[in-house]
Amino acid sequence: MPTLTRLIILLAVIAACIYGLMLVLVKTVSPVTSEITVQVPAYKMLQQPRDTLPASPAPVPSPYTDGEPEAEDAE
Repeated sequence: MPTLTRLIILLAVIAACIYGLMLVLVKTVSPVTSEITVQVPAYKMLQQPRDTLPASPAPVPSPYTDGEPEAEDAE
């Protein structure tokens, strides 16, 4: 069991070091903010007319065509 305890302690120390490094990065590094301008072509902003939209798929035929349940062996 001593080797398992050493392994767990070693992993805890490594995790603590990584956590500490993350805290140091958060406190010391500040993000650089700047404005960005993106030009969008006019044809991408225009709405498409409904005629050019893709057609909906054909309906799938239902196995029950008359809407009534089939009669089982009526006695």
